[in-house]
Amino acid sequence: MLSQKGSRPDSSGCPDLGPWLSLGIALLSLVLAAGCAQSPKSREEIAGVYKQVQPAGAGLEQIYTLELRNDSSCSLSREYVKKGKVVERGTWTNDRSKVVVCLIPKRTNRPPEVVEFKCRGLKLTSTKWDQDIYGQEGLGTFTREQPTNAPPR
Repeated sequence: MLSQKGSRPDSSGCPDLGPWLSLGIALLSLVLAAGCAQSPKSREEIAGVYKQVQPAGAGLEQIYTLELRNDSSCSLSREYVKKGKVVERGTWTNDRSKVVVCLIPKRTNRPPEVVEFKCRGLKLTSTKWDQDIYGQEGLGTFTREQPTNAPPR
C-alpha cells in the first residue's frame, strides 16, 4: 500500500489526494486567470493605435482613433462620417495599466483635456473624462488595431 506523509489511505487503500487536488486546481485557476487578464506594464506594450465607433445621431457615426506613440506623444482624432475630422494632440503616460492622456487645447484660454483609461489586453476603457465634452458615457472602450505588417498578438 502506498502512503505519503500527510495523506491517509481511504477505504480502497488509495491515498486521500483531496487537499492536493484542490490546491492544484486552485493554482491552475490562478495561473489561467492571471494570463487572461494580464495588464500591460510597459510603455512599449501599450503604445499603438486604438479605435472605436460611436453613433453620432441622424444615422451617422463618429470614429475615434487614439494613437499612443513610444515617445509619449499622442493624438486623438474624431472623424464625423460625412462631416470631417478633428485631431487633437498631446502626451500620455502610464502607471502599469492606468493610462493618462493629456490633450493640448487649440485655444490657449482652455485647460488641457485629461482622459484616463484602464488598459486590459488589447482594450483601453475610459475611466475618467470631462463630462462636458464626452457626456456621461465618456469615450467608452477602444480596441487596439493590429499593424498591417505584424503578426496577431
